[in-house]
Amino acid sequence: MHVTLAASLALAGIGVAVLGLMISTSASYGALVPALLLLGLGQGSAFTTMYAAASTGVAPEHQGVGSGTASTGQQVGNAVGLAVLVAIANQPANAVTGLRTAILLTAAGVMLTAALALTGRRTPVFALSN
Repeated sequence: MHVTLAASLALAGIGVAVLGLMISTSASYGALVPALLLLGLGQGSAFTTMYAAASTGVAPEHQGVGSGTASTGQQVGNAVGLAVLVAIANQPANAVTGLRTAILLTAAGVMLTAALALTGRRTPVFALSN
């Protein structure tokens, strides 16, 4: 499962990087479509795999807790990540430069997460019990 997660994240990371490199005031929607397709395919597969990984090894009676923990982590990460990236994007006087910087930092973060998926712990740290 970790290889699938890493590959999905790598595909999403490539899509984000291409989007960051292609974005400009003169870029057409058509020019951005390949990046968005890569991002969508990778992200869709990554989220599905992430939830499967989060529930693997969790007792059936604790599946709700495992899924809720994964969902909460995702939502908190989205909120904090968005706040940080908006702050970064708004720093330069040129909006495109700021947006590109934030997008490329996102790509780097996704690629780092893909690498961690390959090298991270594959066994649960603890097991939920009654």
